[in-house]
Amino acid sequence: MSAVALRKILGAAILACLVLAAILLGPPYLTNLSYSSALRDIVADPSTADWSDARFQAEAANAATRLGLSVPPSAVRVLRSGSAPRIEVRYQLPVDLTVYTVSLHLRASSGS
Repeated sequence: MSAVALRKILGAAILACLVLAAILLGPPYLTNLSYSSALRDIVADPSTADWSDARFQAEAANAATRLGLSVPPSAVRVLRSGSAPRIEVRYQLPVDLTVYTVSLHLRASSGS
Protein backbone atom coordinates (compact mmCIF):
# COMPACT_ATOMS: atom_id res chain seq x y z
CA MET A 1 0.00 0.00 0.00
CA SER A 2 1.41 3.37 -0.97
CA ALA A 3 1.91 6.27 1.41
CA VAL A 4 -0.72 8.35 -0.40
CA ALA A 5 -3.37 5.64 -0.02
CA LEU A 6 -2.48 5.22 3.65
CA ARG A 7 -2.85 8.97 4.24
CA LYS A 8 -6.26 8.96 2.54
CA ILE A 9 -7.46 6.07 4.69
CA LEU A 10 -6.14 7.73 7.85
CA GLY A 11 -7.73 11.06 6.86
CA ALA A 12 -11.09 9.36 6.22
CA ALA A 13 -10.89 7.60 9.61
CA ILE A 14 -10.16 10.87 11.42
CA LEU A 15 -13.00 12.61 9.59
CA ALA A 16 -15.38 9.76 10.49
CA CYS A 17 -14.39 10.11 14.18
CA LEU A 18 -15.08 13.85 14.08
CA VAL A 19 -18.48 13.31 12.48
CA LEU A 20 -19.35 10.66 15.08
CA ALA A 21 -18.32 13.01 17.90
CA ALA A 22 -20.52 15.76 16.44
CA ILE A 23 -23.47 13.36 16.18
CA LEU A 24 -23.07 12.17 19.78
CA LEU A 25 -22.22 15.51 21.40
CA GLY A 26 -24.49 17.78 19.35
CA PRO A 27 -27.88 16.92 20.92
CA PRO A 28 -26.89 17.88 24.51
CA TYR A 29 -25.76 21.30 23.29
CA LEU A 30 -29.00 21.76 21.34
CA THR A 31 -30.96 20.80 24.47
CA ASN A 32 -28.95 23.39 26.40
CA LEU A 33 -29.99 26.03 23.84
CA SER A 34 -33.62 25.02 24.31
CA TYR A 35 -33.21 25.25 28.08
CA SER A 36 -31.74 28.76 27.79
CA SER A 37 -34.71 29.72 25.64
CA ALA A 38 -37.13 28.36 28.26
CA LEU A 39 -35.33 30.39 30.95
CA ARG A 40 -35.63 33.53 28.82
CA ASP A 41 -39.36 32.86 28.41
CA ILE A 42 -39.79 32.55 32.18
CA VAL A 43 -38.05 35.86 32.85
CA ALA A 44 -39.78 37.67 29.97
CA ASP A 45 -43.26 36.80 31.24
CA PRO A 46 -44.64 39.93 32.98
CA SER A 47 -46.57 37.82 35.50
CA THR A 48 -43.28 36.57 36.99
CA ALA A 49 -42.03 40.02 38.02
CA ASP A 50 -42.99 39.59 41.67
CA TRP A 51 -41.87 35.97 42.05
CA SER A 52 -39.51 35.01 44.84
CA ASP A 53 -36.11 33.48 44.14
CA ALA A 54 -37.42 30.10 45.32
CA ARG A 55 -40.28 30.26 42.81
CA PHE A 56 -37.85 31.07 39.97
CA GLN A 57 -35.63 28.18 41.08
CA ALA A 58 -38.55 25.76 41.11
CA GLU A 59 -39.81 26.91 37.70
CA ALA A 60 -36.31 26.64 36.19
CA ALA A 61 -35.99 23.11 37.58
CA ASN A 62 -39.41 22.22 36.14
CA ALA A 63 -38.39 23.57 32.73
CA ALA A 64 -35.28 21.37 32.87
CA THR A 65 -37.39 18.33 33.74
CA ARG A 66 -39.67 18.97 30.75
CA LEU A 67 -36.55 18.84 28.53
CA GLY A 68 -35.33 15.62 30.15
CA LEU A 69 -32.58 17.29 32.19
CA SER A 70 -31.88 16.57 35.83
CA VAL A 71 -31.33 19.98 37.40
CA PRO A 72 -32.02 20.44 41.11
CA PRO A 73 -33.38 23.82 42.26
CA SER A 74 -30.15 24.33 44.23
CA ALA A 75 -28.23 24.56 40.91
CA VAL A 76 -30.29 27.60 39.88
CA ARG A 77 -29.04 31.10 40.72
CA VAL A 78 -31.36 34.07 40.53
CA LEU A 79 -29.64 37.42 40.10
CA ARG A 80 -31.57 40.64 40.45
CA SER A 81 -30.34 43.91 39.02
CA GLY A 82 -32.85 46.64 38.58
CA SER A 83 -36.30 45.35 37.76
CA ALA A 84 -35.48 42.29 35.67
CA PRO A 85 -34.27 39.06 37.29
CA ARG A 86 -31.67 36.88 35.58
CA ILE A 87 -31.51 33.10 35.92
CA GLU A 88 -28.24 31.16 35.66
CA VAL A 89 -27.97 27.40 35.86
CA ARG A 90 -24.80 25.31 35.87
CA TYR A 91 -25.29 21.59 35.52
CA GLN A 92 -23.56 18.43 34.37
CA LEU A 93 -24.87 16.09 31.72
CA PRO A 94 -23.35 12.64 31.25
CA VAL A 95 -23.06 11.51 27.61
CA ASP A 96 -22.36 7.85 26.92
CA LEU A 97 -19.93 7.44 24.01
CA THR A 98 -20.08 3.62 24.17
CA VAL A 99 -16.43 3.25 25.15
CA TYR A 100 -16.34 6.22 27.52
CA THR A 101 -18.80 8.43 29.38
CA VAL A 102 -18.17 12.15 29.10
CA SER A 103 -19.57 14.53 31.70
CA LEU A 104 -20.40 17.79 29.94
CA HIS A 105 -20.40 20.88 32.17
CA LEU A 106 -23.07 23.15 30.76
CA ARG A 107 -24.38 26.62 31.59
CA ALA A 108 -27.79 27.96 30.69
CA SER A 109 -28.97 31.48 31.41
CA SER A 110 -31.89 33.76 30.71
CA GLY A 111 -29.65 36.29 29.00
CA SER A 112 -27.21 39.02 29.85
